[in-house]
Amino acid sequence: MKIASIIFALASLLAVQSTIKLDKANSTITIAGTSTVHDWESEVSIFNIEGTKSDNNITGLKVSIQVKSINSGKSLMDDKTYEALKEDKYPNIVFEAQQLSITGNKVSGSGQLTMAGKTKTVALNGKIISDANGILKVEGSNKINMKDYGIKPPTAMFGSIETGEEVTVKYNIKLNY
Repeated sequence: MKIASIIFALASLLAVQSTIKLDKANSTITIAGTSTVHDWESEVSIFNIEGTKSDNNITGLKVSIQVKSINSGKSLMDDKTYEALKEDKYPNIVFEAQQLSITGNKVSGSGQLTMAGKTKTVALNGKIISDANGILKVEGSNKINMKDYGIKPPTAMFGSIETGEEVTVKYNIKLNY
């Protein structure tokens, strides 16, 4: 009888936990910033998200962004971005969170963001657009100061054009679970 109870308890636990899978076709990540000339925005084309969703939590979340997939549509700016992020040595930007909490229409928590070889704890606060029928839609943004990660904001034209040191990462993500 005890064995049957244990098996039932484990089966129930596993039933409420689901691996989340990124719906890439319906997800976007963009990076926006400023410069002395104009505001700019770059799209991320290669990224992955992994983790597990249970009732009101997301655990073991890992977001990985391929630096070379950050694209502004301007090759000089993209090259400066890759150089600033030390892409040759650190080809990925990674965010990992042990646990995020879902409360109402919000997802929040903190995790470790690693860029250009430096890791810092950052807060994540997103908005749940929908959580039904095995689909979780989340959107939000985070401001990041590049200097916190030892990244020198890119410049061009012998330093006459400078980017601001703060960027905003915007995400609109669709996950299946």
